[in-house]
Amino acid sequence: MEQKLKQLGIVKIKPKNCSCSYDAYVYRLPIRLGIEIIDFLKPLGSPALSFDKTSLLKIENNDYIITGVKRLREVRFSIKKTGKAVPLQTFEGALISYVEKHKRK
Repeated sequence: MEQKLKQLGIVKIKPKNCSCSYDAYVYRLPIRLGIEIIDFLKPLGSPALSFDKTSLLKIENNDYIITGVKRLREVRFSIKKTGKAVPLQTFEGALISYVEKHKRK
C-alpha cells in the first residue's frame, strides 16, 4: 500500500503528537479535495456536516476521525485510543482510488 501511495504522489506523514492525544496520519494529495471524495469514503462513514454546503470534511466514530478542508490538499486520519482495529488500509485504498480517478480525467 505504501508503494502505491508514493507512485500516485500521496505523501503520508506521521506528525509528532503528545501521548495524551490521538495517533494521527496526514496525507498530502497531488490533487485538491473535492466533493467526489465522499463517495470513496462511504465505507468509513458519513460526514458530520454536508461537505457540499460547507468546506469542512469530518467523519467521526468511536475509533477514528477523518478531517479535511475542501480545495486543500491534505486529509488527516486520527486514531482514537480505543484499542480496536482501525481500517487504515481501507482509508488509504479510498485515497488511492480517489486520486486514480482524478488522474484519468
